[in-house]
Amino acid sequence: MAKENKISHIALIIVTFMLINLIITFEMSIVMPLARAISSYYAVSPQSVSLLNIGYAISGFVSPFFGYLADKKGVKKMVVASIIIFTLGSFIVATGSKQAYIIGRLILGVGYYNLGSFGFTYSKLTLDEKMQGISSGLYKVAFALGAFLSPLMGAKMIEVMNFSTIYLYLGIA
Repeated sequence: MAKENKISHIALIIVTFMLINLIITFEMSIVMPLARAISSYYAVSPQSVSLLNIGYAISGFVSPFFGYLADKKGVKKMVVASIIIFTLGSFIVATGSKQAYIIGRLILGVGYYNLGSFGFTYSKLTLDEKMQGISSGLYKVAFALGAFLSPLMGAKMIEVMNFSTIYLYLGIA
């Protein structure tokens, strides 16, 4: 019975971080394919859409601070905090204003960069050494799947809902 619990625990960790990678990559990858829809929604030129995303990129610079906190407070706590941050950012973008988009994407970026690295760190700390390579590979499969699905699903989603509604669903996910 103890062996079954250990296998269940391993599977839970791997599946959880696969889902996290899928969702955060889907969100990151959906923006550029939907640049026209975003520019129309926020009444900016298509060229300006990339400027709306600068905060997302800049937010990666605070990752070392969160890494420091993970060392002091625990990686699991920072994974939970990063999920909350990512979700909060999604809900802010979902409110629909241009300012909310900029602020929400900045917050989302913090969650994205932290979750992208904490998954590997948490796995290294909790999984047996023999499972670390396969778990890392599976996380990248989920990353690739998110990058592959986001333009396909995003194009279909934008046909039936507005841009901010997509972020409402990302926040719920």
